Formats: sequence, structure tokens, C-alpha cells
Amino acid sequence: IRRPPRSTLFPYTTLFRSLSACKNIKYLIFGSECGDLKRLQKVADEVSLASNSTKIKSALKTGKSFATSVLDGLSAETQSVLKLPNNLLGVEYLKAIKSLGSHLVPITISRKGAHGQADTENFFSSSAVRELLKNGNYDSDQIIFDAKPREPFLSVNDFEKPIKCAFVKASRISLAKINGASEGIENLLAKALAEPNSLTEILDNAVCKRYGRAKLSRFAFCTLLDIKKTDLKLAKTITPYFHILAVKDKKLLAPLASGKAKLITKKADTEKLSSGAKKIFNLDVLATKLYAAVGGKLNPNTDFETKL
Repeated sequence: IRRPPRSTLFPYTTLFRSLSACKNIKYLIFGSECGDLKRLQKVADEVSLASNSTKIKSALKTGKSFATSVLDGLSAETQSVLKLPNNLLGVEYLKAIKSLGSHLVPITISRKGAHGQADTENFFSSSAVRELLKNGNYDSDQIIFDAKPREPFLSVNDFEKPIKCAFVKASRISLAKINGASEGIENLLAKALAEPNSLTEILDNAVCKRYGRAKLSRFAFCTLLDIKKTDLKLAKTITPYFHILAVKDKKLLAPLASGKAKLITKKADTEKLSSGAKKIFNLDVLATKLYAAVGGKLNPNTDFETKL
């Protein structure tokens, strides 16, 4: 199942709801720097306890961000594990499995190679591969590509004009309803927009203890797509669905079709969805169309009309 970044609109818990609804999916396999499931599970349990402690509430009142407040309440060993990106992602997987009461059995594989680059054994991270492709280095001696990518590589800066328009058009009241808005983020952005800056400068000027650059970028795209907090709540309550974009063998789809989750392989399949699920699916469609409009080389209907 391929889910392109442009369509990943909601946190991992919404994806896990779809996986958990399919009893034929038994394992969740992910890479991590430590490669030790017991160690990651211990960290996940410690983070969950720390997130609900009274110390966190006290730290937040001093102006610290939630992430910083949680980290300060953890042991040095746990902090060292969470400093590595794939360990952190793995911990979130384990927390989601537990919070959803999922039947999925986690398995972690030791990840080799430095994040964002290749190590001495030439194990490349996704970031390193994307950087080569972004620079058009298809004939690199380091990596052999089967074919040139059909899609352009876009970054947040490619969406500068539509995002700035969305920010300018939105009122502070409407921005406060966008998914990810909290603790006056709309006021920070309003102040940053007062100057004729680029999108990068606007986001950089809004960075503070409570709002990191990544969180602001996600908020920018949620504003562009008009994804509200209520949409996230809705996504957690609908009957899950799988939107299949590509598959080598249709026989692989049979196990997915046997669960509660709906299987979407063509546009007509969306008629099976509830009104709430259709709304979430339409956000997925909108994200793809926007990506196509900015990229300029894509057919926005490819993901929804091309036969498997």
C-alpha cells in the first residue's frame, strides 16, 4: 500500500485504526536505530506515564513546550533513545498499538546508515535518496535507480503562494479552528504575516518554544487544505478504509477486504463509505489535486481513476 506524503493528512493513529480493523494483518514491522523492541516498549511506557504527570502541567505553565516538558521528566537513558528519529517513530507506533488495543504484533529491525546520509557501508536513508533524486543525480555511482521518477519533487517552498494566500484569507478565529492550532499560534502567524516576507521567513519568525518548525509547516498545510480540529476527531470515529494506489498482485488485496475496513480501488468504491468517511476521503483527493496543480506535470485523477 503506497501512501504518498501529499495524502498523509492525519496522525498515525488514523492509519492504525485501518490496520487494526483488518484481522488478517498480524504484524507491524518497522526499523529503529536501537533494534531492541523491549527497550523501545519500556521507553513508550515511560513516555506515556510522563505525558500524564502533574509535573508536565507545571512545566507548561512556565512556557516550556509539551515535548520539552515531557523530555525533562524522562530518564537520561530514555532521552538518549528518543534523540534518534526512527526510535522516536517506533515509540509512537507502540503507543498507538497500546492506546487502540490493537492485535498487531510489533517487530523492529535494526536500521543501518545515518539519518539523512549514507554511512561507511553505503546504507542510504530515505532522505539521502530523495536528495539525490531532487538534484537529478539519477546516474549516481552510489545508488542504482530502475527508472527516473514520474513526479516532480516538491517541498513546502513550492506551495509558498497558495499557503500565503490561505493565511491572508483566514481570520484569526478561523485559524484557531485549524488542526494543530493551540495556545495562540494564530497570533504568532498574524504578526509574522505583517511583514512582506517569504514563506520560509514567515515560518522561521513564528518559531518559538511552543511551536517548532515542523509543527508550523504541518499547520501551514492544514490551513491550505482547511483541515479543522473537528476533521481529526471525525477521522478517529469513522469506519476505516484502505485507499489502494498500486499493487503488484490483486490477490494481495483479499486479506484486506475480509475485515471491517472498506477497500477503495476505484472511485465508485467511495459510494460504500459513510458521509463522514467521504468527507475525509475528499480531503485526500483535494491534497492530490493540489499537489498536481503545483507540480504541473501530474494528472490529478491518476490516484483515483487508473485501473489497478
